[in-house]
Amino acid sequence: MKNTIDINKLNASLSFQIHGFNFSFFLTRLDYHGIYTMVEVGHLKFPKSIKELPSLVTLRNLKILFAINDAFWRLCRPSKEPELINARYIKTSYFITDFIESSKYKNRICSIRLGE
Repeated sequence: MKNTIDINKLNASLSFQIHGFNFSFFLTRLDYHGIYTMVEVGHLKFPKSIKELPSLVTLRNLKILFAINDAFWRLCRPSKEPELINARYIKTSYFITDFIESSKYKNRICSIRLGE
């Protein structure tokens, strides 16, 4: 998200996270020098089976999808002030990638403990 904004000089970037059947949509913006704010703009729970599929097409879910669509088309576009993006940009730190392992194993203890 950070690199998407920095490289393409965008006003915002839309991303999503999937956890089980839950989808969360986020909007990321570079609001201040080196500070990227990330706001959840929508959350949907997808059906677990075909039997539950009608629960996806509700007025509530359609409003959420329309809001996400609106946020994307209004905000996720090239900035009219790319020099402002350049002024607020800070170099990406890649030290965290040293902690991320290339393989996954569900019984492995997480090696990153933040805030302890």
